[in-house]
Amino acid sequence: MVNEEFKNIQKVVDTAGQLMADAMRDGALAEQLFATGQLARSITYQPTSTKDGVFGFQIVMEDYGLYQDAGFFRPPGKKPPVEPIIDWLQRKLITPPQGMTIRSFAFLIQNKIGRDGAYVKARPFIQPAIDSVVNQYLIPNLEEAGVKDIEESIAVAVSKNNKMKVK
Repeated sequence: MVNEEFKNIQKVVDTAGQLMADAMRDGALAEQLFATGQLARSITYQPTSTKDGVFGFQIVMEDYGLYQDAGFFRPPGKKPPVEPIIDWLQRKLITPPQGMTIRSFAFLIQNKIGRDGAYVKARPFIQPAIDSVVNQYLIPNLEEAGVKDIEESIAVAVSKNNKMKVK
């Protein structure tokens, strides 16, 4: 089985996956993507089964994390629902202009988005986390793990043949 044969590599890949999820969480918080905290809480590492010598893992998060990371433009046309706008205003502690209720202010925002569209700027947190973990952990540790796995594999093969012992 590949997992047993390359257990040191598997351990490095598993650790890299966990470090990546942690770094993405930290990056989302650094980009202030925490109105409710749901995005950061949703970022998790999930190991995948090793198949055909390919090691891997998945990082799972709320779908909107990709939009926050890359930014997006909502084209003009259909107006968004007003309740999420009211919720957003309350979460951000935005007070309406004097003489307006929060609902009437939300209707103004709703109409503007419907008329002009809306742009959410990119706040990258995914690629910086990947780059950091790959450069600071994965590259330095993967070679060493591979060497250990090969040495262990040779030692097992030699001991099975009983032709010589490896120290």
